[in-house]
Amino acid sequence: MDVDELRTWAERVLTRAGASAKAASTTAACLVDADSRGVSTHGVALLPFFAEAVDGGHVNGSARPWVVQETEAMALVDGDVGLGPFVATFATELCCTKALAPGVAAVGVRNSTHFGAASYYAALASRRGLIGVAVTNSAPAMAPLGSRKPILGTNPIAIAAPGSAHAIAPSLDIATSVVAAGRIALAAAAGAEIPADWAIDRDGRMTRDADEALRGAVLPMAQHKGFGLAFMIDVLSACLTGAIPSPNIGSSGEAYGQETGIGHFFFCLNVEAFTSMQGYENRLDVLTRAVHEAPRAGGSTPLLVPGEPEVVQARESKAGIVLPVYALDQLSELGHRFDCPPTW
Repeated sequence: MDVDELRTWAERVLTRAGASAKAASTTAACLVDADSRGVSTHGVALLPFFAEAVDGGHVNGSARPWVVQETEAMALVDGDVGLGPFVATFATELCCTKALAPGVAAVGVRNSTHFGAASYYAALASRRGLIGVAVTNSAPAMAPLGSRKPILGTNPIAIAAPGSAHAIAPSLDIATSVVAAGRIALAAAAGAEIPADWAIDRDGRMTRDADEALRGAVLPMAQHKGFGLAFMIDVLSACLTGAIPSPNIGSSGEAYGQETGIGHFFFCLNVEAFTSMQGYENRLDVLTRAVHEAPRAGGSTPLLVPGEPEVVQARESKAGIVLPVYALDQLSELGHRFDCPPTW
């Protein structure tokens, strides 16, 4: 798929579904960016959920995020139940602007919806010479070890920093679960089994059946560590902002896109408020070289810094984004529903 063509088509679908032009373009850009970096779980595979959420009135397509309160270095934003990528982009850009003078800023968001890939917002900050942190809560999908019921969302955290002439902009984006729930959804759509340590069924038993896993719960990464991190992300995203904590977030329909009441939290650091950019880049180069030049065990693949695989994939995606056939079928059906038949 051509990147620009896919983004334009996704934007048109969202507009036909009832999203404002700005919300549609921002959301489409977020989704296609994920696909271009090889993160298909958060790419256009989510478009049907977003479009149907707007069309069904579960998400406010004409939302106008607004600042509830602010100081020089912080703000609280109400998302007006808008499309998550649109709301989160508004909040991230505000956080970036606020961080320039004092050197640090934080922006919390309440009353939002699923925002896609957290790395998209952290990267917005890194491109402006800032270190960006983005976290969000979500509907319960993850069970702590010993529980048969999902309690918290997979509550991701993303951190991105500026690069240098010799080093890529490092970026980390991880769910606090073993895998993002979206990977299980993709496996179910493809009729594929999942590894036994990813999830449990409704009775709390480990399962390889993706459909059973979707009816059960995904497991936390690193056992208690992943659950503890997810809990603290809920503290930042919901307890601090006035959003709904994960256990109480309901879904109006499917697992993605139609969750409302979600909270986000963004944190930005201006590199030049702490050190010279040249000094920062020199030390980043040292850190990156140490990884690249580390002696490898026999047969191991080249050692990469966080975010490097996505950078490589993004370069390759300039020639076109690869999507699985079953995803194309779903998107084709979506396009015809909203009178935007795809051209592929």
